Amino acid sequence: MDAELTNRSRAAINAAGDRALKDGHPDLTPAHLLLALLEGEDNENITDLLAAVDADQAAVRADTERVLGALPSVTGSTVAPPQPNRELLAVIGRRARSGRRSWATSTSPPSTCSSASPPRAARPGRPSPGTGPPPRSC
Repeated sequence: MDAELTNRSRAAINAAGDRALKDGHPDLTPAHLLLALLEGEDNENITDLLAAVDADQAAVRADTERVLGALPSVTGSTVAPPQPNRELLAVIGRRARSGRRSWATSTSPPSTCSSASPPRAARPGRPSPGTGPPPRSC
């Protein structure tokens, strides 16, 4: 996770990872993060958000537990720690790009520059890979 996160955000992601590890889930998902936020000590932001949309916190928690219970699990001494899945990385990336202080630590949003795409094979009428403008540097 490349996004710069606040200490509270890191703590929530670590708690989500601990839950995924305990349950034997190979992927760390947004559901793990939601449950970690609901169970966190400083969870007034998430409870205020749920109240603002008239969501029942107990129902959200129960539905999240149901989603986590349906995830595949693995056991054994050679199992790797859970890794963030694409959905979680997208959630964290959107939050960091928005520049919101609850996730990003800098006052300005991080650059949206990404690594260059791998070169494509040359097609008729197209220049060979590697010719053309150099990749942007971030």
